[in-house]
Amino acid sequence: MTKMDRPLNKSSIPTDEEIYSRFEKIRNDPDKIEWEVLAYPWPYVSRRKKTLQKNAFYCAAPMFAFIFFASGFDLIETVTEPWTWILVGFGMFMGYYYSGLTVFNYYRHHYILSKHGLVTEEHAYSPPKATKVAKKMVGVLAVLTIISVVMIGPVALVGAGGLGITWLVLANVNFEKFGLMQRVSFHEDTFFIREHDDYDEPRDYFYLFHRFRSFEEHDGEISFEKPCFLSTDIFCEKGMKDEIIKTINAYHPYGEIKKDKANLFDGKTILPPDDIWDLEIATSPYND
Repeated sequence: MTKMDRPLNKSSIPTDEEIYSRFEKIRNDPDKIEWEVLAYPWPYVSRRKKTLQKNAFYCAAPMFAFIFFASGFDLIETVTEPWTWILVGFGMFMGYYYSGLTVFNYYRHHYILSKHGLVTEEHAYSPPKATKVAKKMVGVLAVLTIISVVMIGPVALVGAGGLGITWLVLANVNFEKFGLMQRVSFHEDTFFIREHDDYDEPRDYFYLFHRFRSFEEHDGEISFEKPCFLSTDIFCEKGMKDEIIKTINAYHPYGEIKKDKANLFDGKTILPPDDIWDLEIATSPYND
């Protein structure tokens, strides 16, 4: 399809009822392709380990500073106080473990692809057991700090109160689906594909540039948000990428989708080429 053809194929904006109808068709299509992947969204394992170590240090340093302040800035007393190393050690462990759950954790990606469109779900993944351990760790640290009040003095209440608030907040966080994003899109709204170039790190991974509607589910009710022009991460098992792209092209009403390759981890590839981006924006029915 040429640049002149696209405006002639401009479609009207679908209503929420129409979107929901097609959404249900995607989920109930007997010929749909459905897959799920646990993917680590950051490159370079060595950088991950160094970052976890830094986070451990950042959590331990305030513990030491807290005891140092509570002891009247007496370095010798701080170093010889057993509770200093108990809190520092626990802070390091918590920082390493907790940041592993929240900062550098795996993401769960779930996809449903059918002739009617694509439904995607993405969220940070933490096993239920790990989530329970993380919450208990913060609670134990709060208890340890309260004990330090008895050992050191009332000034320790500042740290104890802060940790208590932290524990209350984290107790209500659903780590199993932290950062949940759900989207539905239709094939006529896909305009570009960017595959991950395997020169730095082999993965079956690509960006799908398209218009989509984010949605939320509450008590069986689904609400759709305003349309967006962005990319969606598509992860798949090794060897599946070419077949999935082939299927998306087969369903696309305007023929084969343009694509290129790039390092998707360099932070400079979140937008398609300027000419394609400008054309899609110009011919979008949402800009009428």
